Amino acid sequence: MKKKYVIFILLCLSAFTLPAQTLEEAKELFKNSQFEQAKPVFLKYVKSAPGNPNYNFWYGACCYETGEKNLAEKHLVIGANKKIQEAYRYLGQLYSEQYRFAEAEQNYNSYIAMLAKNKISTEEYENTLKKIRLGAQMIKGVEQVAIIDSVVVDKSNFLNAYKISEESGNLFTYNDFFQKEEESEGTVYQTELENKIYYGYKGKSNHLNIYTKTKLLDQWSEASPLPKSINSGVDANYPFVMSDGITIYYASKGEGSMSQMRGGFSKELTDLRTQLLNFVSMVELELDFSEEDVEFANRDALLKLTENIEHVITRLADSFNVGNAIKNGIPVAIIGETNAGKSTLLNVLLNEEKAIVSDIHGTTRDVIEDTITIKGTLFRFIDTAGIRETHDKIESIGIERTFRKLDQAEIVLCMPD
Repeated sequence: MKKKYVIFILLCLSAFTLPAQTLEEAKELFKNSQFEQAKPVFLKYVKSAPGNPNYNFWYGACCYETGEKNLAEKHLVIGANKKIQEAYRYLGQLYSEQYRFAEAEQNYNSYIAMLAKNKISTEEYENTLKKIRLGAQMIKGVEQVAIIDSVVVDKSNFLNAYKISEESGNLFTYNDFFQKEEESEGTVYQTELENKIYYGYKGKSNHLNIYTKTKLLDQWSEASPLPKSINSGVDANYPFVMSDGITIYYASKGEGSMSQMRGGFSKELTDLRTQLLNFVSMVELELDFSEEDVEFANRDALLKLTENIEHVITRLADSFNVGNAIKNGIPVAIIGETNAGKSTLLNVLLNEEKAIVSDIHGTTRDVIEDTITIKGTLFRFIDTAGIRETHDKIESIGIERTFRKLDQAEIVLCMPD
């Protein structure tokens, strides 16, 4: 009698472990995330109908979920080509894991457009899309590295072993630069001109933020934190500024790790690009369903989006002047008639004989310029040819350049006769 019960129990257990035999059973297993059990049945159906998009999607998804991702792509593509919604999501995930970010972005855009069409929230996948675009930016900076030598150093002595060229500036630990004895992991980057520093510091917070200071004669200015796009609430450290004065590289424990900021517009442009691509996806969907006369893309939303893009691009163009001033100094044109003392003023400001001074009219025939830092701000003073009527061809060219510099200057010092 006991043997019969044992046999009955074994039969019951085997019934639960037998793989699905019918398509409906396999679909139910798939729905319950039992991909390993469902996969053999879907494979059988794929073999019987290789072009069927549903069979291929189910089998490809099972391959992905069970770790056979090398087999998944081909079948998921067949499903996506027939606009099976979830196939786009799986392909987006697969391509993202393979660092094929452009293809991942394309598939997620299609997936988001379909969700929006069905009035399903897209926020989760739009956030995923932002991470993919960040990954695409980061991968551009990845190169093949050949290690020809190596040295092992303590973390505290890392900067002593890491050398950069003189024209690139200087790196310090926080304690070495500020002559402190704190438990600080912060590093300091000092520009080549030694007139500006960027550094990581905890302060009263529990995480590192990046601050900047400007040299004021014999002391440093008050610390200014960098924007929240960098100091985002997690540790940010190891700042390094490019020679253009507006591009900063840093390391962060957040999603923007090893990120860069160019004039503060990077995030805005990325967000606008996301909105525009989503709108394009909607328009493409309309083309796919053109015979049904449905409208997925809101025309008012498009108008608002284009106005926003125009506004940001205008601000970006205006910001070029700011970035140029940071890099080359605020342009100050010294304008006036001949022998008005323009060259003398330039020499006094620079404390050197930069320009030739003479009582002969028309001595300065070309622009002469140099920079000087005043209270932490870099100014570029420009001595120009004196303005007068002349038949001298060379002097006339110099006067033309004077007017060009007058147009380009942010500040004009007019020297009366």
